[in-house]
Amino acid sequence: MALTVKLSVSTGPATRMIEAPGTTGQLGQAVPLQNGHIFILDQSGNVVNQAAMNVAQATGTGQQITGAIAPNSRVYVLANIPSSVDVTTLTSWQRIQQTVVTISASQQNNYRTAALANASGQPAGITTGTGAAGTGTVTVEISPLYSRFELTDVRGGPTIQAFNVTGVFVDSYFPSFTLDGQPSGPIHYQAQSTNFAGSFGDGPPVTTAPNAGPWAATGTAGNMVATAGAGMVWAYHVAAADLPRFIVRLENIQTTGGTTIAGPRYITVSSYSGQAPTRFERGRIYQVSLPFTEAQLAMTPNPSYVTITAQVRVVDWIPTQLTPVI
Repeated sequence: MALTVKLSVSTGPATRMIEAPGTTGQLGQAVPLQNGHIFILDQSGNVVNQAAMNVAQATGTGQQITGAIAPNSRVYVLANIPSSVDVTTLTSWQRIQQTVVTISASQQNNYRTAALANASGQPAGITTGTGAAGTGTVTVEISPLYSRFELTDVRGGPTIQAFNVTGVFVDSYFPSFTLDGQPSGPIHYQAQSTNFAGSFGDGPPVTTAPNAGPWAATGTAGNMVATAGAGMVWAYHVAAADLPRFIVRLENIQTTGGTTIAGPRYITVSSYSGQAPTRFERGRIYQVSLPFTEAQLAMTPNPSYVTITAQVRVVDWIPTQLTPVI
């Protein structure tokens, strides 16, 4: 049987850590397809046919695959997978499920778009009898294999007169994901250490101005706002799983009366209000605006005595805004 595969691609942004936010209504930006691979699986989950994706055909009238394809076969599509993963060696659905990719792979210079696969997390069934005899069609919706976190701004008040953001870090997260969109561990956790080795905040590729920071707050006393730059956000990909924490490091903090707080201070966010999720879901962008007060600053990350609730907004990629709880 000849099979025609058509793709429906979710929209969303690229993957660098400092970039324009993933608000699809504002940008209308589709995830660019750079490469892809189509797998035909039998009922036992064995790969019986596979083909490199012809992006123009698959996103247009459809890419045709010929060969001994049974009507009860299923189709799984991978796209924008890092070159370090040789998808042609995947011979079964089990191998696809067991293949682990590190989140950090999405930060490399040769990989700036979201990794994509069947949005359902499962192979798609084939429709037969809609065309000439011996033909079948399948339309596969593909979406990012992980979630995305975006910090839009950090707001100090009412006694805060100045501050610099010198680091934005993700904590308590799975470092990897599988090719069917599941998290893979062990979970990275910073405890109360100020050594952030292993988190993304200051690492490549964002190491040069203007993306390296620090980011100085501007505004009026009691309403000081720091951002990653005009129209930009601090952005991170995280495996779809339980809620990660995020930590913001502040320095050069001045309070009412011109008092300067010596040394760095930390804000730790571990829960959210607003469209509050219980976990980060695959293919969603979680956007956070973070207000804080002087009383919510801590000497170390992850303190036991200070919590922040952050307002969250969820949007489809799917971009979502969260309200942080401090």
